[in-house]
Amino acid sequence: MAISIRLLTESDHIQANRLYHTVYKKDRKDSFFNWEFVDAPFGSAIYVGAFDGDKLVGTQAAIPMQMINAAGELMMMSKSEDTLLDPAYRGQGLFNKMYDLLFRECERLGIKAIWGFTYAKKPFLNIGFKIPFDSISGVLVINPLNSYRYLSNLNSLNKTKDKIKIAGLTFISFAKGILGGREKIPEGYSIDEECLEDKATLIKQFLSKENNNWMLNEDRKYCEWRIVNNPYSNNYREITIKNKEGIICGNLIYNIRSEGVAYICQMIYDSADYINVLRAMITAAIILIKKDGRTSIIRFWGFKHTQLHKDEVIALESAGFYFARKGTGFVVKGLTGIDSDTFNIQLSRIYTQGNI
Repeated sequence: MAISIRLLTESDHIQANRLYHTVYKKDRKDSFFNWEFVDAPFGSAIYVGAFDGDKLVGTQAAIPMQMINAAGELMMMSKSEDTLLDPAYRGQGLFNKMYDLLFRECERLGIKAIWGFTYAKKPFLNIGFKIPFDSISGVLVINPLNSYRYLSNLNSLNKTKDKIKIAGLTFISFAKGILGGREKIPEGYSIDEECLEDKATLIKQFLSKENNNWMLNEDRKYCEWRIVNNPYSNNYREITIKNKEGIICGNLIYNIRSEGVAYICQMIYDSADYINVLRAMITAAIILIKKDGRTSIIRFWGFKHTQLHKDEVIALESAGFYFARKGTGFVVKGLTGIDSDTFNIQLSRIYTQGNI
């Protein structure tokens, strides 16, 4: 029977979760699917499926994401998600066919570009995506033995040689943390453990340091969806920093996971003294994570393609973080009215939708 490609309807959602289980060997509740693809703050996802008769064998989704720049201009892009294919149907060109329909639907809805993250680069390059840069991974080791166990178990294919490298990385990071993690919060700033419910204004100020950058429009509606109503057990916490006049000049999001790992997820700031603001937030986060007592390692998933990102890495290294390797590739394809070579996007772990 010929494979048909069409948009999913509500009645297909159960099959989409079933395919997710087939590919990833783990369940995803209907409520989790609805949060990510139906209740998204800037519109429900464009969700394409490949069907063998009535059986769903492949999926590809694009979640609308509103972007903002320093001038407050808005642009609709979309985040690529749920690139899934039943292993029995590989080699039939279904990936390309699903994206053909997805591109057309995105353009029809005025979406200017599609972006996402992947290790599998070649299929995306073959259909016109570009991969301008990769993510980088940084760690701050608090408990060396537990950190080694965690890192070595991330990949079941790790061999003895790989585990020796991981042990070396763990030791270097632990030593670097001891030597570098002695900064104090600069005078004149106060730290509050409070949520900044609408980050859009601070983001515009943040982006003004590099005017050609775009970032997610993290307004009240987005923050409520992404942080407050997120069904995944991510235990998000926030730090908001104010100057001596009581004006908000920085916000940091972090989380502490049950497996003993914490993540610094996102940092935004606005101040003439922004390096000190950045360092103050990082220092406060490390202090609070250590005080919690459950964490063996702090991770950071970052980039170096803009000066703002480079500043983040410098500040984290000063606080004791060790950056070891490249990670996932950032893939992007411009659609109507935009060349993906002509804009920069400021990224963070928040952009992963919270399900990893």
